[in-house]
Amino acid sequence: MKNIEKRTIIMAIVSFCVFLPVLVNHSLIPDWTQYLESHYTFIHIILELASTLVVFTIVLLGIFFYKYSSTLPAIILAGSFIATGVFDLFHTLTYKGLANEMADNSFAYSNLFWIAARITESLALLLVIFLPKRRTSDEITKNTFLVFSLYAIFISMLIFLKSENFPALFQNGSPTVLKNSLEYLFAFLHAMVLVRGVFLYKSSGKREYLFFAAGACLLLFSSILFASYEHYYDQKNFLGHIFKIIGYFYLFRAVIILLGERPYETVKVLSEKYSRLLDTVVEGIYGTDLDGRLIFINASGSKMLGYREDELIKRKLHPLIHHTKADGARHFEEDCVISNTSRTGLSHHVKEDCFWRKDGTPVPVEFFTRPILEGKNIVGTVVTFFDISQRKQLEVLQNKQNLLDLEIDLAVSVQQSLLSAGHQSSDLKNIGVVSKPYKKLNGDFYGFVQQPEGMTIAIADVCGKGIPAAIQMTMMKFAMEANRKPPLILEDVNRFFAKYMDNYSFITMLVGFYNQDTKIFSYSSAGHEPALLYKTEKDEFTELMTGDPIIGIHNEFVYQSKDIQLEEGDYLLLYTDGIIEKKNNKIDNNDVLREAFRKADLTMPVQYIADSMFDAIRDYHGPGVYDDQTLIVVRA
Repeated sequence: MKNIEKRTIIMAIVSFCVFLPVLVNHSLIPDWTQYLESHYTFIHIILELASTLVVFTIVLLGIFFYKYSSTLPAIILAGSFIATGVFDLFHTLTYKGLANEMADNSFAYSNLFWIAARITESLALLLVIFLPKRRTSDEITKNTFLVFSLYAIFISMLIFLKSENFPALFQNGSPTVLKNSLEYLFAFLHAMVLVRGVFLYKSSGKREYLFFAAGACLLLFSSILFASYEHYYDQKNFLGHIFKIIGYFYLFRAVIILLGERPYETVKVLSEKYSRLLDTVVEGIYGTDLDGRLIFINASGSKMLGYREDELIKRKLHPLIHHTKADGARHFEEDCVISNTSRTGLSHHVKEDCFWRKDGTPVPVEFFTRPILEGKNIVGTVVTFFDISQRKQLEVLQNKQNLLDLEIDLAVSVQQSLLSAGHQSSDLKNIGVVSKPYKKLNGDFYGFVQQPEGMTIAIADVCGKGIPAAIQMTMMKFAMEANRKPPLILEDVNRFFAKYMDNYSFITMLVGFYNQDTKIFSYSSAGHEPALLYKTEKDEFTELMTGDPIIGIHNEFVYQSKDIQLEEGDYLLLYTDGIIEKKNNKIDNNDVLREAFRKADLTMPVQYIADSMFDAIRDYHGPGVYDDQTLIVVRA
C-alpha cells in the first residue's frame, strides 16, 4: 500500500471516529455548546471565510492554468466553484447576527445561499467524477466560466429579490424537514462521488481520484451532520463546517494535480520523449535565445563540439564555437548568419563553415538556421549542423581519383595510339585481332611491324597500369621496330625493364617473325602462354613454347628462338591468359580456344573468324570475366 493511501485511510478513520460519537451523542466535548452559543457568529465567519478562501483558490487555479490542462471536468469544477464561492460568501455576509442591519430577512438570504452553494457544489462534483476527461477548446473554457458567473449573478439576484417566495428552511431556530431532506440528498450525491472516486483510483492509480474520494467522504460526513443538528449552536453544526473545510482542502489537492501537476507531468514526459528523439538524431541541433545564449542542445551536438550540455546552457555560443573562420580570420557576431536569423527571422543554409571544439580544434560543418517563433514573435534561433569532415576527405579522395582517371585516360590514349599505329603500317588481311580490356586501360599488348621479308608479331601481358604500363608498351613497340629477330626484341625489353621498372612488375611476352615467302614462323617466348599452330591438312594443334622465363627475372638473360614451317591454310593462334582462365577453375588450359576454333567457319575472313571465336569464348566465361582478353589469329 502506498503512503498516500495509508494517510488517506487514516484520515477517513479518524474523521469517522470523530463523526460517529457526535452524531450519536450530540456532544463530543462537555459544555462546548455554551461556548459556541457565546461566540458562534465569530466562529461561523472564520469557518465560512476559510472554506470560501479554498473555493476561490480552486477558481484561480482554473483561471490561470486552464491553457495547460483544459479538460472538461477540471474546467467545470473551477467554473462551478465561482458560483459556490459567491453563494458561500453571501451566506456568510447575510448570516444572523452579522447582517441584521442590511436587511430584515437576512437570515432567509443566508439559508437560501447555503442551499444554493451546496446544490451547485454537489452537482458539480458529480459531473466532474463521471464526465470523461476530454480536452476542450479555449472558447469552451471561457464560455464555461462566463456561464457559471452569470449563473451566480442570476441566483444571487433571485434570492435577494424573491426570497419571500421560497419555502422556509428554518423555523423557531431549527432546520425544517425540507432543509434536512436537501442535506441528505447532498450526502447521497457525495456518497456517489466517493464510490466513483475509489473505483477510478483503483483502476487507474491516479492520485486526483483518491483526493476526490477523500473530499467526498468528508463532505458526506458534513452533510449528514448538517441534516441532523437541532439548533445553530449544536456541535454537529460546528463539526460539519470543519469537515466541509477539510473536504474542500482535499478537492483543492485534486485540482492542484489536475490543473498543475498533471499537465507538467505530461510536459515532462513529452520533454523527455523529445529529448530522446533529439539524442537519436545524428545531426547536431541546438537552440539559442535572442541574446545568443544556449537554450538546448542534443547529444550529437555536444559530442561534436566536445562540451557537456551543462557547460553550454545559458552561455553565449558565438564566442565559444563560432569566433574564428576556417582561414583564421576573426568572425564578428554581427556578421554571423545565426545571429542574423534571430534579428530578421530569415532562415539560412551555409554549405561550409567552421565551428570550434572545446579543445580548440576546428570542425568543418554545414548548417541550417531557422527562427523559433511564439505566435508571430521571434524568440530565438534553432541550428541544425553536420560534421562534414568525412565529406571533405571524400572530396580530397575524389580529386585524387579524378587525377588518376586523367592519368589513365592519357595512358589509354597513348596505348590506343601505339596499337592503332601497328594496324596502319601493316597488311592485316590475313590477321584477325580482338582485344578487350577488363577495365578502362588494357593490360594486354599486341603489335605488328611489317618488314621487307615478312612481319613481326608480338603479344604480351603487362603487370601494371597507367603511365608506367604505357611506357613499357612504348618500349616494346620501339624494340619491335629496331630488331627483326624475336630473341633480340625480348632481350632489349628485358634490359630496359630491369633498369627502369620496379621489382614487383613483370611481363610475359611472345614475339614471332613470319616470313611470308617461306612461311617459316620464328618465335621466342618470355613465359607467355604457348601459341597454337593448327595444321589444316592433319587437323591437329601444336603448342609453340620455349620454356624461357618472364621478363624482369634476369636482366642479362639470353632468350632462345625456334622455327616452325607453316603450310598454306595453316593457322597461328596467339592469346593472353584472360582467354583461357576461368574463375574458380582449378586447372586452366587452352581447350576452350581449340573448341572455339573448331566451331569457326574457316571459309570466312580472318577477322570474322577471330570475332566468332572471341564470342564463343565470352559465352564460355559468362559474366565472370576479371582479366584483359586478347586474341590474334594468323592465316598462312
